[in-house]
Amino acid sequence: MFGLHLSYLFSLFCLILFGSAFFTVDFYLPKIRNWKSAKLFHQSKIYLDQTIDNAGGLLNEGVRKGRIAHLLNPQDQETLYNYVRLQFRTNPAQALLKWSIALKNIEDTEKRSELLEKSLITLKNDELSLQDRKIAGEVSYREINRLLTNPIWSSDPDNILVFCELLAETGKVKEAREKLVELLDEYPLYPEGVFLLTRLTVHLKDDSKLVEIGRSLASLSSQRNQTGVDAIRHMTLLHLLNPLSPRSLERCIELLQSNPDAQPIDYMRLHALQYASTKHLKKREEIIFKCSALFDMDNRKELLIFSRWLARLGEFPKLIEYLPAAKARVEEDLFKLRMNALAQIGDLERIHTEVANAPLIPTLWRMVVEARAYAMQRKYEDSIAVLDRLIPLLGDDPREVRGVCLYPRPLSCFGKIDKTIDPRTIRLNKAA
Repeated sequence: MFGLHLSYLFSLFCLILFGSAFFTVDFYLPKIRNWKSAKLFHQSKIYLDQTIDNAGGLLNEGVRKGRIAHLLNPQDQETLYNYVRLQFRTNPAQALLKWSIALKNIEDTEKRSELLEKSLITLKNDELSLQDRKIAGEVSYREINRLLTNPIWSSDPDNILVFCELLAETGKVKEAREKLVELLDEYPLYPEGVFLLTRLTVHLKDDSKLVEIGRSLASLSSQRNQTGVDAIRHMTLLHLLNPLSPRSLERCIELLQSNPDAQPIDYMRLHALQYASTKHLKKREEIIFKCSALFDMDNRKELLIFSRWLARLGEFPKLIEYLPAAKARVEEDLFKLRMNALAQIGDLERIHTEVANAPLIPTLWRMVVEARAYAMQRKYEDSIAVLDRLIPLLGDDPREVRGVCLYPRPLSCFGKIDKTIDPRTIRLNKAA
């Protein structure tokens, strides 16, 4: 009887506890949801780190946590923006749409500017589908039209430049150029504006403002910082419409020498223009020697850069001189460059000799080069025999097949074009 009484009291206590919990759920449940939301919010923010990629679905896990954090606390704007920022890394178009809807009735210039920036990044990403980029363009115009109604935002030249970039990116190049001209009338030496106008002018092949642009670039190029380097880079671009004089090219090199932000690639562009502007062999040799002084020829990476520069100039004898067989036979990229140079000057016997003495080069590429050399010698049976041994080495990777089929083509524009019929193209395409 006493045991039954205790059981009754315990059941009554549990019933009271359950009733209390049930009728006070509106008091404590939101606090639990908010606590859980805050926890997931802080966990998901880690995935905004740009060093984290989606290997193994890692970013998808971050998006999932951000989404749950938002669903648990839908009234909190920070969890929403955190969610769309995470989703932007995996599905930009959908993230932009949600972001734009969230800002529809909110006057937040900072977040709207961020959305515009993300939209432009998406619009410029050629790897995305046309539909995604179309959505990004629509969001960009929607947001920039809202921002332009803000007098403070629209008076900033950086923001007007963003508008011009959007116009140019969506095909309204002439309209973008007109806006830039208006902007530069007010801010004559605004660097980014001058640079964008230069690019649009070259794109449109419009020489109406060449003098003004040239003066602006010349003035900016004297700055000893990154702006000065960028100005010289754009002067070399303007060279396509209005070739720089030899004296101007020398002056640009002098300015680079006094600029701590200058890179070897900047000198290479100018030396290439100098090379193209003269026909004197001695002068060309001097230009090549000056450019070679920028690089450490014992450094594989630097030697590769300089060798590619020579190949683009069509200076294959010099390439062979600066890239000896001893260095080429231990590095695949250097080996390809040297073999192509030998093919361009017609020294086919040396190709066979160096292929035989390059055991460290993958067999695949040694056979490709040898087959090409035989084809150029019109020894088609020998070329086909090499190809018969080559095809089993290709495997199932279509990229490998494509790279072999196109091997000499990317370099053919560097010098004389080999017009010899090469049977390997047909044979390897069949194998692919």
